[in-house]
Amino acid sequence: MQPNPLSSALAAIAGQFELFKQKSSGLDVFRDKERKIRDLIARHQRSLERLEKQRAKAAKTVDEANPYSYARYLQPLADAVLEHFPGMAARIMGPYGLGNTASISIYDPAKGDTDGVVGWLQFRYESNDGQLSYVDLDKHSGRYPPNSLGDINGLNYEAVPLTAETTMDELVQLFRRGAGGV
Repeated sequence: MQPNPLSSALAAIAGQFELFKQKSSGLDVFRDKERKIRDLIARHQRSLERLEKQRAKAAKTVDEANPYSYARYLQPLADAVLEHFPGMAARIMGPYGLGNTASISIYDPAKGDTDGVVGWLQFRYESNDGQLSYVDLDKHSGRYPPNSLGDINGLNYEAVPLTAETTMDELVQLFRRGAGGV
């Protein structure tokens, strides 16, 4: 007697389902591993966020404890200039070099503080007379010979005092020019 073709087909199908079940159980193991790895990554990301907040808080504490911090001196100026650059952020850097120079960069946060710079200006705080000056990179005095410490540290560029007569529009233009604008 010949086997029923339907029975053979159903048996083959049942075999395929059994094979599928076996392979699926193996997939469950990999899915479980993947879920555990995702959970581990999420925990580490939360830890990184928590640690970054702690680092920022510690940096702020150190900055506030430093009486010579440029962030203290320049923050009000950065805040005032930012009003003329909607949607932008400011970064204060320094002091650096022999001239005790600092800078404020105005940048697009979406592009970052390197590629997104839309305004930039350097400052020197003349501690002898308490005068804050900006560094005019268009005025080169030649006072220091090429490649000397004074030249390398930018001391050939004139420091122009910021006064009450300096308008905000003038300051904004200086920032734009410093970033390569007009």
